[in-house]
Amino acid sequence: MPRIKYYLYVSEDKLQMLAGQLRAGLSERIKWTMKVPAGPVSVGVESRVLDKTSLQRLDKITRYIRNHEDIGSIDYPGAFVYEVVDVFWGPYKTHPDIVLFAGVAEQTVFALGGSSSNLLQAPTNKGVNSGGGSAFDILINSMLRTFGVTDHPMSNPELPYDEATVLAAVGDAVAHFRGPRTKVEFLAKTYLFGEPYKGYYEAGMPPEIKDKEFVLLGSPLFVAMAEEDAQILRLHAGSG
Repeated sequence: MPRIKYYLYVSEDKLQMLAGQLRAGLSERIKWTMKVPAGPVSVGVESRVLDKTSLQRLDKITRYIRNHEDIGSIDYPGAFVYEVVDVFWGPYKTHPDIVLFAGVAEQTVFALGGSSSNLLQAPTNKGVNSGGGSAFDILINSMLRTFGVTDHPMSNPELPYDEATVLAAVGDAVAHFRGPRTKVEFLAKTYLFGEPYKGYYEAGMPPEIKDKEFVLLGSPLFVAMAEEDAQILRLHAGSG
């Protein structure tokens, strides 16, 4: 019997898009887009659940990606990344339509960005995440530009898009990001990976960010609680 996953985030837009590509026969590598609402959204006073069709679609697409696509880890990413790791997560306080899952691996700082409308669970300490500033603007603009989103209020073609500066902005944004810390399992599309321009970093940058060799920016298909934390949740639920 398959174990139950406690999903925090599932991109149903991506599920529908990828399911359509699978039905079409996938004559080329699967394409990836991102849809972010142009205005603020509710980040969930109540939890949402996936219907049976969405769960079946997610399982089918996840198995396809694992079997047929270039998939790696945070430190050694392919076109996709699968990992079990601790993250800080939640919507940005000043831009609640954007949600980030961020953290550090052995040699890589990472951030996964998507739409808050895809959250299935609201963070326990909503509204504490930092937001704004040039680093965050560059990070989000870079994501929107790559996925062809031009109608979002944060779209700004005048911001820098050279890869090393964008990666440094990701690192800086992660250094200032706060949210609940959770061990998660995720599958995400790699957007950027490489060495950041460390001259961008401030003098007070935390060493756990500054000393990492690489930075990764991606967009998640799903994020679920890792088995250890999910087991704790099940024990608490069973004792109620």
